[in-house]
Amino acid sequence: MAVQPRVLKGFRDYLPERMIARMRFIRRVQECFERYGFLPVETPALELAELLLTKGGDEVARQVYRFTDSGGRDVCLRYDLTVPLARMIAQHGQALPSPFKRYQIAPAWRGEKPQRGRFREFYQCDADIVGSDSLAADAECLAVGCDLMAAVGIDEYRIRISHRRILDGLAASMGVDGADAHALYRAVDKIDKIGVEGAVAEIRKFAPEVAADALKGFLDLNGVIDSLDPLVALDETKRLFGGRGAGAEGVAELRGMIERAAEMGVAAGHLAIDISIARGMDYYTGAIFETIAQRMPELGSVMSGGRYDGLIGTFSGKDVSAVGISLGLDRIFDGLAEEGELELPRSTAKVMVTLFDDEGRAAAHALARRLREVGVAVEVPLERRALKKQIRAADRGGVPYVAIQGPDERAKGAWNLKDLRSGEERAFDEEALIARLGERGEGVE
Repeated sequence: MAVQPRVLKGFRDYLPERMIARMRFIRRVQECFERYGFLPVETPALELAELLLTKGGDEVARQVYRFTDSGGRDVCLRYDLTVPLARMIAQHGQALPSPFKRYQIAPAWRGEKPQRGRFREFYQCDADIVGSDSLAADAECLAVGCDLMAAVGIDEYRIRISHRRILDGLAASMGVDGADAHALYRAVDKIDKIGVEGAVAEIRKFAPEVAADALKGFLDLNGVIDSLDPLVALDETKRLFGGRGAGAEGVAELRGMIERAAEMGVAAGHLAIDISIARGMDYYTGAIFETIAQRMPELGSVMSGGRYDGLIGTFSGKDVSAVGISLGLDRIFDGLAEEGELELPRSTAKVMVTLFDDEGRAAAHALARRLREVGVAVEVPLERRALKKQIRAADRGGVPYVAIQGPDERAKGAWNLKDLRSGEERAFDEEALIARLGERGEGVE
């Protein structure tokens, strides 16, 4: 009895049409990282559970894919790319430059409930700066983020920014510390799911009524500053803390970061202060940010990150400054595809060199080889069939051009190039044909 072919819920196959577009999307992200001098790394999909779960928090521990391997080791599939990076830096840091600018584009896994924009297997595109506590590093992450948005075709977005010290200041003003402070952060982080009243109800479970009232006042202020210029919004936030304590320190750092980002060309219109952002991971220590694509707000945050100065020290015993940003590839890719804003090519080949007859086989392969040498993707049929069938196969497969050489053209050293999209056909000598197909955005005319 045949086994029914199927994939697990929250996992997907990618057929060629989507995979070609997806790989091109990834290349644009990779090129953006490399323009800033970030270096590629790769870390294992599988890590020891004692390492991977060090700073993920309770929610991550519930979602992680965890099992005992054949060697009796307690292991997990990575749930993000940041904790494996921290482990790698602790293990190999002596061999790396400082500061170290790394990027990684790779899958991660979480056993959360699948829904629009959320899958159990998903790709993250991360860039991190390790070994610098300068606000310029935080600012560069914002600059990279803006360039990433442009690279993937999103021009209407806002990077919403806060700081863990602002939340620390809130906790201090409420008389909440330790585990209760982390519970406070998690409640704030879920506001987009459970609302302000839901967050206040969660706080009431472990904090006095006056603390819940303070939280509501804090969140009411957030509604006021949301539309303000970021620096003006920080002035309003500073007044909340009377200019003192952890909250005021967080405000000062955000001001410095935004001023440095402006020097790097980051437009203030793409930034917003949102003091309700907490980020679910327990390892964030400084600036934190999430990005909303304004034409697709239902997708939630499509790019996020922040500073995590204590995470690497968990493995090395020595604190190392680090800050990073992460683009959620699947969420953005699917959103753009649904909006009809992604080209979904059906072929990687630009031209099919047809086999008119057996005598022309060597010439067809010679032309294909010359085209490939100048970077043109070429397909040659494996077996000769009727010319109409070859052209039909190219058209159905999404190949935009076919090159045809019958006996008459062969005698002249010429090729006919047909554009299957427009139906236009024109004769070229071989050198001109190679030059034409080597151009970007060319036509047959």
